[in-house]
Amino acid sequence: MSLAIVDATYRTIDDIADGISPSRYTLPIGNVPLISHVIGDLASGGVSRARVVAARDQGAELGQALGTGESRSLPVEIVEAQETAPHRKVLAELEAALGGEPVVLQPGDSLFPGLLGAMYERYRGGDVDLVLSATDSVETRPDSHHGRLSE
Repeated sequence: MSLAIVDATYRTIDDIADGISPSRYTLPIGNVPLISHVIGDLASGGVSRARVVAARDQGAELGQALGTGESRSLPVEIVEAQETAPHRKVLAELEAALGGEPVVLQPGDSLFPGLLGAMYERYRGGDVDLVLSATDSVETRPDSHHGRLSE
């Protein structure tokens, strides 16, 4: 698995695009921006490059938070989404990449320490075809012989 698409487009009313207030992705955890933790987690899981899809006005801020190429744990490309439909850009990036290789779609504000490598091994072993983030409660599938959900 070489590519991760990182969705850094999510905003709430608490995320102020005023150029002064930091985005959720650049907030420090242990003096390191959250987005840097996410990229490090992906690198630890075996990803060799990442494409961060940022909200239209946050690409430069995310790039600055990630630092220069030498300080990053893997190569990162930042692309900005349109303001009106940022998730379309995330889906377009995912669709373009899926034709050639397995791809991880990672929320830019979520950490899954140590789980990515284990899920990729299960994928390579044929145990799973697709891994989706699930909510806290996983409901029973109506027709369980077509697949199963893993937590």
